[in-house]
Amino acid sequence: MYSIAEHFKSFFQSNDQFDTLIDNEGMPHGFAYKPSRTKDYDFILYTNGCSFVDKKYLDEAVTQILPSALHINRAKGGHGNLEIVDRSIRDLHYLSQTQLPIRAYISFSEVGRNRAEFALVKPKTCDTLNEYFKQILLQEYSQLEQGLADLNVDTYITTSFVSNSFNNNRRIIDDCDVHFDQEVYGAFTTGLVEYIKQRNNLFKFDTQDFVNELDKIHSYLQAMDHSDLISNYHPNRWECYQSIIDFAAEHYNEN
Repeated sequence: MYSIAEHFKSFFQSNDQFDTLIDNEGMPHGFAYKPSRTKDYDFILYTNGCSFVDKKYLDEAVTQILPSALHINRAKGGHGNLEIVDRSIRDLHYLSQTQLPIRAYISFSEVGRNRAEFALVKPKTCDTLNEYFKQILLQEYSQLEQGLADLNVDTYITTSFVSNSFNNNRRIIDDCDVHFDQEVYGAFTTGLVEYIKQRNNLFKFDTQDFVNELDKIHSYLQAMDHSDLISNYHPNRWECYQSIIDFAAEHYNEN
């Protein structure tokens, strides 16, 4: 296991102007930088997702611990799942033309950031709002799996902070020491619940469903706020990306 804790302290120094990332020697993270002895990379580490993946801590962890990985991070804050699926499929088909092995870490965000998601599942086929969101996520996962099926790419597919209902892969939020035992498929788009509620001619869910979802979102955000590894409801330490580092490092165990 390539431990992030061995390379970085679990805090950073800050002042009024900027944050200084500190390594395990107490120095700024780039202070001990040495030029690479080779111009080659061993493999491509492709990452995609929402703002949970679009973080400086991930890039620094990969740079310091796995310098022979060409890290291509296509994550973007605010991206919805259909954007993540479409871009990942297109990118990985293109990158597969290279001679380098590829390891792809793709992390789904919350359901409902793209309006087209609502067309993936008919609301009348689900008894509850929670089940409706879950089925949408399962359809998005299926689209991604099918779109990558013809590629020789090692993948790790999970979610950033919502429930992972399609496999047993750890989520980023799991490495952030956040514990919440209820299924939840949204956290920040509380307006989504209102959007659906206002269209009760299409989404005929019980009123209590909407109350339950809003209550869960509130409780989940409180749970996030209690973690020292979270700031403003987002990962704020290198340790939050241990699962990505572990997945990337498997390249050396398999080659």
